[in-house]
Amino acid sequence: MRRAQATTLLQAFIILASFLVLAAPLVVVLPVADDLLRGRMSIIDTAAILIPLSLATWLVTIGVSIGGKWLIIGRYRPGAYPLWGSYYIRWWVTARLQALSGRRRFRGARR
Repeated sequence: MRRAQATTLLQAFIILASFLVLAAPLVVVLPVADDLLRGRMSIIDTAAILIPLSLATWLVTIGVSIGGKWLIIGRYRPGAYPLWGSYYIRWWVTARLQALSGRRRFRGARR
């Protein structure tokens, strides 16, 4: 198998795994929303569960993106790297992890 095909398969696997990770909080959110809609839980109880869950999820994604960057790629090194090489795939995975953390929320307005 050529390098480009192997890299594409690896990227597809990583995208699938990231969807599964992103869907994990739904295991809590959906039953809580169901209880709220059926009147078994008040809005205060729902907020008491979902607000800390969303904050914890966000903090975990920030930690994973920072730790993953250092474990996967370390320091960025300037240079020319082949598009389908190992450095490219490590950079791509790191960029996906950083995108999950919502780091763009902290940037200033672009002109």
